[in-house]
Amino acid sequence: MLLQVQAGVDISGSVRVEAKDNEKVSTAGMRVALTPAEGIPLNTPNAAVGADGTFQLAGVMPDRYYLAFYGTPENYYVRSAQFGSEDALRSGLQVGGGGKLDIVLAQGGATVHGVVQHEEKPYGGAFVLLAPE
Repeated sequence: MLLQVQAGVDISGSVRVEAKDNEKVSTAGMRVALTPAEGIPLNTPNAAVGADGTFQLAGVMPDRYYLAFYGTPENYYVRSAQFGSEDALRSGLQVGGGGKLDIVLAQGGATVHGVVQHEEKPYGGAFVLLAPE
């Protein structure tokens, strides 16, 4: 039996911050990660975003992924993410070859407060997902 291993591809990207009132927002310390749409995420591709807003995801295996973004400043949210012609926030990323991932952050993020209950008692440690209808 011959097992062929596919080589991963590189995805370059940039993060642009739409700040109001000429506020300076540093992208240093932010992280971009890709989580496989199916299966168990054993080795999720991730990268640090540089102070210039660029990042490089190296060795990404061909698959469908969802975007995860960490280190967003308070009151900011990921407004858009584009991978080639795909809306990476709506449909994820279908990685088959290299490409460019452009992410835009904007001010005006919302805050949600609440308590998860199970059998009319608070239920700690629950995973909560907010999704559009």
